[in-house]
Amino acid sequence: GRCTTGFFRLILTAAALMTLCTVLFACTEEKKELSVDELVSGVLEKVAFEDELTEVDASMAPTLYGIEDSVSAWIYRGSGATSEEFAVFEAKDSADAKEINETLLSHIESQKTLYAGYMPEEVSRLDKAILLRSDRHVILCVTDDGNAEGIIKSLLP
Repeated sequence: GRCTTGFFRLILTAAALMTLCTVLFACTEEKKELSVDELVSGVLEKVAFEDELTEVDASMAPTLYGIEDSVSAWIYRGSGATSEEFAVFEAKDSADAKEINETLLSHIESQKTLYAGYMPEEVSRLDKAILLRSDRHVILCVTDDGNAEGIIKSLLP
């Protein structure tokens, strides 16, 4: 009688604790950190760009985008014959990433104004500019490739 009931109660308690631990640890599993190198190579490999994009030194971020140079940046731009570009910015925290996002929205608008004057067909490409924020990272991609956003999202953690 009493011995078996105590034993079953112990087994049930142990099982409940194990389940609780599993649930707790599954939820606190660390988020996978974004590998910017993998993202950049994946996008350059899989997204179709009309223009040939070339890497621009990260020190140009303040000049090109108005983004302070303390931010890590990976920048790829076309020849200027198109408005195509691809850039990834890594902020120190998500609040800074939000600011970068706002700055890039302004950049897209000024690019539209710039291209409207001498290459109005590029404005429609800029209208479809992809701007994504993932925690501390902000990604800008200007291309006509309709699969670009899906490709970029598939490369994010």
